[in-house]
Amino acid sequence: MEIVRLPKVNHRHIASEAQQQSPIPQPAGPAMMGRTASRSHLRLLGGGAEKKDGAALRAEPVDGILMAPERLVADTRAAFRKDALNYLDRAEAQSVKDFFLDMSKTVEMDASGLGILVVIQKKAKELEIHMRIRKAPQQVRYLLLLTKLEHLFEFED
Repeated sequence: MEIVRLPKVNHRHIASEAQQQSPIPQPAGPAMMGRTASRSHLRLLGGGAEKKDGAALRAEPVDGILMAPERLVADTRAAFRKDALNYLDRAEAQSVKDFFLDMSKTVEMDASGLGILVVIQKKAKELEIHMRIRKAPQQVRYLLLLTKLEHLFEFED
């Protein structure tokens, strides 16, 4: 049996060669996962509505209530996220300073629904819009209490 020695290969060398040869963006290797990694091929999915011009955003009037769906679960989260972020963009364009998220019809919510509530709250805070949750079912309040997220929201009955 003959022993053959192979040259030492650097992970950075492999990643850069793979990216040069392939027209499809490749994820960065472990050595590239820092400040030098290019992530231009990454994008968020499900909700980044197309940016409308200011006139289009002001043309669609915003009332002070955003209705949550009956089921705020994984199946409905993308559509509700898109609608809610669109609502917040319109509210900002129309200088709305506060709104209610009405959850009176919500009967089912899971972890992805909790995530959407946090996303909406964060976006509203960034836009300096005050958000209050109205008529939250006991199940929703209990989930927020269990996950220690209740302090992020203001509730009204």
